[in-house]
Amino acid sequence: MSNNGIDDPNKDKTWLHSEIYDWPDEAKNKLPRTSILKFGSFGDLFSNAGKLIGQSLISWFLSLFFLILLIDPVLRHDDQSFVLYSELIKLTCFTISVFLAIRIFDDSNPVDIGLKVNRRAIQDFAFGFILIFFIFAFLFLLELISGWIRIEGAAWDTHSPSDILSSLLLNLIIFVFVGWSEELLSRGFQLRIISKGLNRPLAIILSSAVFSYMHRYNPETSTFYFIFLFLFGILMCFVYLRTGQLWLAIGLHTGWDFFGGVVFWQTPPIFGSGIFHLLDESLAYLPSPNKIFEVPVLIILALIVYFYTANRKPEIYGW
Repeated sequence: MSNNGIDDPNKDKTWLHSEIYDWPDEAKNKLPRTSILKFGSFGDLFSNAGKLIGQSLISWFLSLFFLILLIDPVLRHDDQSFVLYSELIKLTCFTISVFLAIRIFDDSNPVDIGLKVNRRAIQDFAFGFILIFFIFAFLFLLELISGWIRIEGAAWDTHSPSDILSSLLLNLIIFVFVGWSEELLSRGFQLRIISKGLNRPLAIILSSAVFSYMHRYNPETSTFYFIFLFLFGILMCFVYLRTGQLWLAIGLHTGWDFFGGVVFWQTPPIFGSGIFHLLDESLAYLPSPNKIFEVPVLIILALIVYFYTANRKPEIYGW
């Protein structure tokens, strides 16, 4: 020790010294494994696999507890009520199970997975939501002007303005639920935990594959649909890693489902044709513009997100 009482930088480090004391914040915040060829230990693998299983078991148990709420809308064949209740149940189960798994099994703070609430969080959500509106509005006008699609009917032909407004608001709430629950689980939890057990590139691939598989019960599924969902999952991983927070991904996800499924009807019916939508459209000729524009839109979104987050330097440790 020097005369000033400061440790000599040249002093030999004994076996008692560990580099964990040099990491920022807490000792558990290890630097991430960003190479696909660099893996965690067997202990890392089994420990984090257990966290994934634990979260799934908690979610399934809660789902069984809440399923009774879906009996009435199913018996009444009320698609709108069914969707609302089912998404509310999913949000509740995913949120509680992820928070418990993060807190109990991972000994982390749920805020640290990307849920810091501040002015930037609101800005990111709004930016993602509004960005999707402009992109889908542009595509809709392009397809309409070119004669690619035809308008067969509109909600205002059969519904009052107050009914339309309340239905839009209800569906917006539903898709906020969808964006929150799916981004929280797929990016906030699964991407993070798989990264800690394996590495980040494999976590991006595996969490996106699981995200795609989660939508297997959606109507009008196809090989292209699952490939698109896998690519959409990879984009959301990119968004999450660029910001270190979930809010931009939630805004993009919410906007994609709401504007694509309800307002402009640009995406396949997410919950079936029984859910409210503003327009009834038909194709003037094949193929569907969905199959042509969706992947290029993902690329455009990735570029916009890249420049939008150019000045950000998120510090993501531990995974």
